[in-house]
Amino acid sequence: MRLDGKVIFIISYENWGKMLMSKHHYAIELGKVGNQVYFINHPDKRKEFKRGEVKVQATDSENVSVVRHRLVHPYFLKFKFKLLYNFLTSFHIRNILKTVGRLPDVVWSFDTGNTLPLKYFPASAIKIYMPVDGPFGHEDEKRSAEESDVIVSVTDRILNTYSGFDKPKFQINHGVASVFLNAVGTEKKNDGLRVGYSGSLIRNDLDTDCFLKIIKEHLDIIFEFWGEHDYKNSNIHLPQDVLSDTLVFIDTLRTLPNVILHGPVTSETLADGLIKMDVLLICYRIRNDQNHHKVLEYLGTGKVIVSNYMSSYKDEDPDLIYMVKSKEGNDEMPELFRTIIGNIVHYNSEDFCTRRKMFAGQYSYSNNIKRIEDFLSAHDPD
Repeated sequence: MRLDGKVIFIISYENWGKMLMSKHHYAIELGKVGNQVYFINHPDKRKEFKRGEVKVQATDSENVSVVRHRLVHPYFLKFKFKLLYNFLTSFHIRNILKTVGRLPDVVWSFDTGNTLPLKYFPASAIKIYMPVDGPFGHEDEKRSAEESDVIVSVTDRILNTYSGFDKPKFQINHGVASVFLNAVGTEKKNDGLRVGYSGSLIRNDLDTDCFLKIIKEHLDIIFEFWGEHDYKNSNIHLPQDVLSDTLVFIDTLRTLPNVILHGPVTSETLADGLIKMDVLLICYRIRNDQNHHKVLEYLGTGKVIVSNYMSSYKDEDPDLIYMVKSKEGNDEMPELFRTIIGNIVHYNSEDFCTRRKMFAGQYSYSNNIKRIEDFLSAHDPD
């Protein structure tokens, strides 16, 4: 199946906004090759819309529109009265289809929560379920898989969660936008070392203790953060869903003299910022074993990466990412960080930078879409 000239619905838990994640980048790349893409936001829980309201709005990206909407029924029914929630949501999906005015050829869901159940979209559409995080161990993940035609994911660990489902499955790496692969660094000013991190700080799976230990032990180094940090106005999280530890972490960052919080930015601004860094940092609680989208964006800059353990990169060239070896915790990360910055010229040598960029270049979103096209063609029932 070729993914061009199609009407494609993308379902996402993360809304369309300034700072983009994998599902946003896939939407943009699919639009570039002539598909008409409708990016369906998570239902409005901030009560900005009237009950049952659906709006389709153009974006700055070619052939991509965003669908903003609010359920006519209370969202909490999803957790208390699942059957009733699904029944009422089926009518809401009909309203979305009517408002969009076009039937999808492909429904591509990144939502492990099955908020808009795939089974209520037209039977004629190919339904792709693509979990890129997790597994989280809840029933909605299974329902999403059950209602899909194919399952695509970024690690064998996630795919193994769905081994009981007789569906075609395909493992693909995370993607990277061309803006990160094409970023060009300017001559660095002699203003000391700089460490960068991109991604929402309003996450409850960050290893905040390790983050703060590293920052406080290196007050002579500037740490720059790109991503959400205003938990009262988050594009994704409601204030009541953010843990107190996360709130304390963000408030502490604001007080530290060597921390710069940039907030959400465009991909172009992010790429321009990351390439000016000396070190790029990933610091999540290892028990989640997250395989994060930012890795390839980091690698695309060529700069040295210090990270918690990530199973998806354990067998790759060890000079791509300098990971904590322990699967139990990040206790060794501060020492690993000190080792890297102690010989930063070596770790950011031209050879190492080139190898990182070449690795990332294999997984541009356009290349990944071609791989998924081939997979769909190989499993086309026609």
